[in-house]
Amino acid sequence: MVRQSVPSKDSAYIDMYYKDSITLDFDADSVDDSAWVVENNTLRMRQPDKLDKCFYSLTLSFTGTELVHGKYKMPVSTKHYVNVRVRSWKTNKYSLQKCTHDWGTPRFVKEFNDNVLFFIDNVLYVRGLHERGKRRVCKMYISYDEGMEISRQDDYYALRNGTRILINKGLQGEWRVIFDKKDSTGIRNSMVWVRNEQKELELLFSEYTITWGRHHIYCYNVVKEELAIRQTFYSIDEHNAQRLEPFARHTHLMIQDPCTGYIYIGNGDYSDGSSSIYYSKDNCKTLIRIGSYSQEYRTLSFMFTEKSVFWNMDSPYEPQYICRLDRKDLPMVSVEKSPIVKYPLIHSAHWLIEPLKTDDGETMYVMSSNRESAFYDNRIRTFGIKIVNEEPEFYELLALPYDGSIFHQYYPMGVGDNQILLMDTTTHRRAFYRLVKRKE
Repeated sequence: MVRQSVPSKDSAYIDMYYKDSITLDFDADSVDDSAWVVENNTLRMRQPDKLDKCFYSLTLSFTGTELVHGKYKMPVSTKHYVNVRVRSWKTNKYSLQKCTHDWGTPRFVKEFNDNVLFFIDNVLYVRGLHERGKRRVCKMYISYDEGMEISRQDDYYALRNGTRILINKGLQGEWRVIFDKKDSTGIRNSMVWVRNEQKELELLFSEYTITWGRHHIYCYNVVKEELAIRQTFYSIDEHNAQRLEPFARHTHLMIQDPCTGYIYIGNGDYSDGSSSIYYSKDNCKTLIRIGSYSQEYRTLSFMFTEKSVFWNMDSPYEPQYICRLDRKDLPMVSVEKSPIVKYPLIHSAHWLIEPLKTDDGETMYVMSSNRESAFYDNRIRTFGIKIVNEEPEFYELLALPYDGSIFHQYYPMGVGDNQILLMDTTTHRRAFYRLVKRKE
C-alpha cells in the first residue's frame, strides 16, 4: 500500500489516491469525519468507493494522560487540522504520448476490420489496414467536427456530417443523402446497422439538437430506399402536460452491444426524467427503460463486457461515477431505477470513449473530460479506464491547463493503428497519441 506522510504542522492540502492511506507524524486516535478512520496513526477512507467529493478538512485528535508533579494522571487532548484532496485515479502508470503518422494528421479517422477511412483537407481517403498507400474517395466539406461519424455494414457505409447523413456502397460513385434536417446532428455514436425480419439492411440513427422539441430515432431501409420514424422521444413540455412517454431533452447516443446485439440509448440532460437510459431487443421497435430521474442516467458513452454494462456520467452538477449494471439485473420492463454499482471518478463531466490496446494486449478505454465541474482542480483530463474482474480502474493519461472555456477538452476523433486522434476543441488542432506505460 502506498502511504504518504503528513507533516506535524498544518498544510494546505495533501493529495491522496482514494485507496491509499496517510502515515501521520503525530499521535492521533480519532477523526471528526465518519468517512475516515484512524488506526495505528494511519489515516484512510473507511469506504473508498463511497467517495462523494474531493476535498476534506479533517480534525484529528489524540486523547491521553500525563503525570502532574509526578503524582497525578491528568487527561490531555491534542488536535491537528489536515486538509486532504482525494482523487480516484492513478497518476503514474500510463500516459498518452504524442506521435506522428505516415498519413499525416487527418481531421477524422475510422478503422474497420480491413480498411481505414480518414479525412485530410476535406477529402475522404481509404487505405488497406496494413497498407501504406491511400486512395481518394471523394471531396466533402466537414461541417461539424464533433459530430462526424462513419459506420459500416458489409459493403455499405454511412457517414454523418453535420445535419446530413449519407450512404455509399463499396466506396464507389456518389454518396446519397438520406437525411438532412436543420439543427439535427449527432454527437458520435448515433448510427446502428441492423437487419429486419426480411433480412433487409436498415440503418437506425438518433438525433441531437439544442431545441426543446421532439427527437426521433429514424430507420432507413437500404433495399426499399425508405425513411421512417422508428421511435419518438416527446419534449419535456409534452410530458409535463400530457404525461407522454418516452421523453427527453435530446438523445446523446445510440450504440449496439457487441455481446447481445441489443441497442442502448442515452438521453439528457436533467434529473426531471429527461436524463434516461433505454435498451431495445427488437431494433428499437420497443424500448425498455433502465433508469431515469437522476444524473446517474445521463451518459455519453457505454462500455460492455460479457457480464456487465458500464456507462459514464455527463453530469456537471453532481459528483461523477462510472456506473455498472450486471446483465442479470437488466430489467424486462421499464423501471425508474435499476440496481447499479457506482465507482467514483469525480472531476468533471465525462465525455467520449475510444478503446485502445495496451502493450499487454488489454483494452484501455480512453475518455475525454472537460472543466464543467472542476470538482478536483481546473485542469482538463483524459482518463484511461481498464475493466478488471468487472470493476473499473482509472488512470490519468493527460492533464492540461484549460483555456477559459468550461467545455474545453481533448476530443477523440477516432483511432487508427492503435493510435488515438485527439482534437483540442478550442484551437481545433489535432495530433495522434499512443498509449505508453510509464517507467516504474
